[in-house]
Parts: sequence; C-alpha cells; structure tokens
Amino acid sequence: MNFRHKQCTQALFNPKVRTWTDSTVLDKDLREELAREIVFSEILNFDLREARDGSAKVLLNFAGDNVESVLMPAGEGRYVVCLSSQVGCAMNCSFCATGGLGFKRNLTAGEFAEQFLFWWRWVYDHKPTAHLTGAVVMGMGEPLANYENIADGLRFLIDGSGINAKHFSISTVGITEGIVNMAQDKRLAGVNLAISLHSADQAVREQIIPTARTTKLPDLMRALQEFYQKTEQKIFVEYLMLKNINDSAEMAKKLADLLKNPRRFHINLILYNPARGGYRRSDATQVSAFQEVLRERGFDCTRRHSWGEEIQGACGQLAGSV
Repeated sequence: MNFRHKQCTQALFNPKVRTWTDSTVLDKDLREELAREIVFSEILNFDLREARDGSAKVLLNFAGDNVESVLMPAGEGRYVVCLSSQVGCAMNCSFCATGGLGFKRNLTAGEFAEQFLFWWRWVYDHKPTAHLTGAVVMGMGEPLANYENIADGLRFLIDGSGINAKHFSISTVGITEGIVNMAQDKRLAGVNLAISLHSADQAVREQIIPTARTTKLPDLMRALQEFYQKTEQKIFVEYLMLKNINDSAEMAKKLADLLKNPRRFHINLILYNPARGGYRRSDATQVSAFQEVLRERGFDCTRRHSWGEEIQGACGQLAGSV
C-alpha cells in the first residue's frame, strides 16, 4: 500500500472523519482535490432500526438500490456485523426473503465495504465503550457470485480496521469454483468459510436450495476438501433446522456420514425465522436430539443465536425494504 493510499485508508477508518476535509493526516491541497473528485461516502440515505436484544439493522441506499446490514452483539463491548454482497439474490433459497426478490446487481467493492464503515462510525457515536470485532458476509446475496468485489472489499476492511482475518467469514450455498479460489487467494488468507448446507440428502437439499441441482453434494465435498487441504482451516457448516424436513435423527446421521471428519468441520444449527416458504421452526427437543447425534460422532456442534427477529434482521429475513 503506497503512502497516500495508506493515508486515505486511515482517514476512512477514523470514526471522527466524515468528509475528506475533516482529515488532518492529509495535506490541505490533497483534501480539497479528494473532496472535488471522490465522494467520501456512496450512501445516499439510510433507515436504522434497533431491537431490544441489542442488535440493530440498517437499510442503506446505494445509487437508488437498497441493501440491509445487521449489527449483532458479540459479548461485552463487542459487536460483529452481517454484510450483504448483492442487491437481491439469484440463489432463490426457499426459506430466504432475499431469494424472493430475484437478482438485481452486484455491490461494488466500495459499496460492500461502506456497510462496515457505516457501523464503524455508528458504534463510535452511539456505543462509545464498544467496538467492532469482525464481520460475516451472510446478508443479502451470494458472496462467491460476486467474488472479485467481495475479495477486494474484505482485504480493504481487514487492512484498514486492523482486525485479524480470522474474525471475518464468507458464507456460500456452494459455489465450488469460488470455494477453490478462496483457498489460494492471498486477499482472503485466514478468512473463514461457511457453507450453507441445510441437508446431507441431495433431494431435500434441492428442495431448500434450488441451485443445488447443479452442484451435487459429491462435487461440493470435493471443493471443501480442497479448501481444507490448502488452508488447514476448520469449515463452518450452517444448518437451518426445519421441522419435519431435515431435523430427524436419521438426517443428523446422514450429515455426520457426509462430513466424515469432525476435525475439519464445526456445525452451527440455526433456528428458522419466519420469512418465506411456510416452514416451521424445529422443536427445542428435536434440536437437542439432532445436536446430540452429531456430538456423539465427535463433531463440534452449537446452536447459533438469531439476532434481530423483531426488526426482520435475523437469518433469512433481509429483503431490502423500508
């Protein structure tokens, strides 16, 4: 990173700086030139809602298009943000509100990064004793279908924030080419991979994720194996618990059989949030039984907390609406 670029990055990550002219690390002539030539922020307007559980959701407008991003508590004085990668989504997952929108366009690397910078400044203004500790790319869109912009945007956020790459994660429904590319891309070195699996049964997975028809489970597992072999990073498996669809003990055994090696995977069980598809949330007893099967097989398996359901900010609920 050259000297001037580094100075501009420092200005963007200084939460006190809200325009180029505010930055004292830049000389006066450069500040004036930047103010004339480059917008400091591409956010045209925003609408923010806070939830009683401590989370918050913001709708950001970029060039007339709306995307949503969520701020989630991660412990005392710490927050993680959920970032969107696209306006809409082409994956059409049956449980996801974003999938019902269809696909409009990819976010640019700058628009993607601005979601994080928005929360960086908002936390500074409204939570003065707190700070951001990382981000997950699990919002609107399929990140690996917008690979270059997300890779560039994440590299900028990691370098600019000083937060270790291991505190950033990309979630995908299974774009195998992108998974393999991630494993060898220096921009994404250390960034976690999360795979939205939701079933180890091919037919059931296709019901939940229509694009799984073109990416069969054996092909997906080969890509995950290559990712692990090249990075030696444990892969996070996201599993949405849908009542009487994928939550039986038999389904848990199929999942363990598919993944095989407990050292390579960490399984997150996610409760269904009312959004789309007419599904029902698995009973707590069924979730516990499912979890126990996996733990008996040696897998790390946790139940992921859903933040922001009351403001339509939980998993599967983002739809870019005011």
